[in-house]
Amino acid sequence: MFLFRLLFVCCATLATLTSPTLAQRVDRAGAEALFRAGREAAEKADYETACRRFEESHRLDPAVGTLFNLADCEEHLGEIASAWQRFREVAQRLDPADERASIARQRAEALEPRLPRLTIRLAESAPARTVVLRDDVELGRGSFGVALPLDPGPHVVVVKAAGFADQRFEVALAEGANTEIIVAPGDPLPAAPSPAPTEPTTALPPPRLAPEPGPTLAIESGSSTRLFGYVVGGVGVAGVLTSFITGGLALSKKSTMEDNCNAQHQCNAEGLEAVDAGSTLANVSTAAFAVGAVALTVGTILVLTSDESGREVALGAAANRNGGNLELRGAF
Repeated sequence: MFLFRLLFVCCATLATLTSPTLAQRVDRAGAEALFRAGREAAEKADYETACRRFEESHRLDPAVGTLFNLADCEEHLGEIASAWQRFREVAQRLDPADERASIARQRAEALEPRLPRLTIRLAESAPARTVVLRDDVELGRGSFGVALPLDPGPHVVVVKAAGFADQRFEVALAEGANTEIIVAPGDPLPAAPSPAPTEPTTALPPPRLAPEPGPTLAIESGSSTRLFGYVVGGVGVAGVLTSFITGGLALSKKSTMEDNCNAQHQCNAEGLEAVDAGSTLANVSTAAFAVGAVALTVGTILVLTSDESGREVALGAAANRNGGNLELRGAF
C-alpha cells in the first residue's frame, strides 16, 4: 500500500512539472487581444501583420483556433510548407467529429502537391565530421537523402569541415519542384607554416663608459689663485646679499597678505597678488643663499690656501653615465 501511494505521488509530481501551464506562463487576455488584431489585419489583406499577431497570440496562449488562422495567413503569404504543417497539426489536435478538423485536413491535402522538396546528399569524399546547415539549421545524418518539404523561394546550404574551406550552395525552389543536390566542403586549407626555431639569446650588460674629461680651469701661481678666490668670494657675497634683500621683500609681502586675507585664508585681489609675489621672492631668496654660501666657502678656501710658492690649483669637471663630478684639485 505504501509503495502504491509513493508511486502515485511521483506520478502526480511528474505530471505537475511537465504541465504546459508551468513550462510557460500564459497571458490569455493579451493573447485574445492579439488574436482580434490579427483577424482585423487579415480582413484587410495585411497578411504579414496578421501572421505576426497570430504567432504572438499563440505563444502567449497556445490555442487550436489561433493555429488554424496562422496557417491560413501563411498560405496567403506563399509559405506553403509552414501552412501545410500547421493545418496537419490542427487536424491531429482536434476531435475527428469537430468540423474544423475536417477543414484543416482538406486544406493540408490541397497544399501537399504544391510543396517544394529538397533532397540533400553528402558526397562520398566529404570528411566524416562534415556539418551541413540549411538556412542556418543544422541537419543530422538522418536528413540526408530524404526529400524534405520547404517553402518556395531561395534557400542557402553551407557545408563546413575542419581543415577545409566552407562551401556555399544557393537553391531556388519553385512550387511543386523536387530538387536534389550533392554537397561537400570546399578545398583543403593550406597548412600553416611552423614557426622557425629561435635560439635563446643572452642579453649583454651595457658597456661601462669611462668618465669623459671635461674642461679644466688651472691657476698656477699663488697670486692668481688668491685673485680667483676673491672673485668667487665676491660672487658668494653677492648671492648672500641677494638672499637677504629678497627675503626682506618676501616678509613685506607677508605683511600685505595678512592685511588683506582673513583667518580662513580668503584674500582680495591685493592679497592674492601678495601671496604669489611672496612665494616667488622666498624661492629666489633660498636659491640665492645656497649659491652664495657655496661660492663664499670656495673663495675663502682659495684665498687661505694660496701663497707665492707656485702651487697649482685647478677647477675641473668630468661627465659619466651617472651624472658628473666637479673637482677642485691642488698641488702642494
